[in-house]
Amino acid sequence: MNISLKVKIFLGLSIFTAFSCKEIYDAQELVEAEDIKEVRQIIESKNEQLENWTKQGILDSLSSIFGDNVVQLSPNQKPSKGIERFKSDWRENLAQGTWDFNIQTQEVKLCGELAVELGVFKLHFTPNKHSSMAEFKDEGNYVVLWEKIDGNWKIVWDAPVSTMQLESMTQQDTLKDEEVVFANKSGSRIKQQASYTKKENSVSLK
Repeated sequence: MNISLKVKIFLGLSIFTAFSCKEIYDAQELVEAEDIKEVRQIIESKNEQLENWTKQGILDSLSSIFGDNVVQLSPNQKPSKGIERFKSDWRENLAQGTWDFNIQTQEVKLCGELAVELGVFKLHFTPNKHSSMAEFKDEGNYVVLWEKIDGNWKIVWDAPVSTMQLESMTQQDTLKDEEVVFANKSGSRIKQQASYTKKENSVSLK
């Protein structure tokens, strides 16, 4: 076999391999895109359930969206860990009034049986006549880690970040301590002691 023939065979095999690899890569990208689309639809459906069950005060159904090892990363507080803590917090929250969430998924990243969701939220809390909490509104961004557990996607990490600003603090006026109750998208009740001058029950933060 002469050199020119060997070169032609080598080039032919190289081109064939390149096109074959590209086809495989394109096919993998297509599968991944379809997988992400499917998982995003599942997440959006579950978020809609979360909105409805929270507003209706159905704790057992709401809890089913979260994993047993759920961790909620809330501002100004240590992480809240475990489904039992979640249920305890939300049992008390739901007894205070109506929690109306609006959750919008912006992007989903997928890696095997883990999915990361980036989104925005709005919240309107309306107290009932027995509530110790004032009406408030909140909004912000969130990152949620979902895990496929026994064939079902569940929230295992939840990190909301409010974009609402606290009222300006003053040092010259009379200051008083008041417990400010914050609530995040996944349902953790956050309590923070704040000193500030304000009208009664006017500050909230997710």
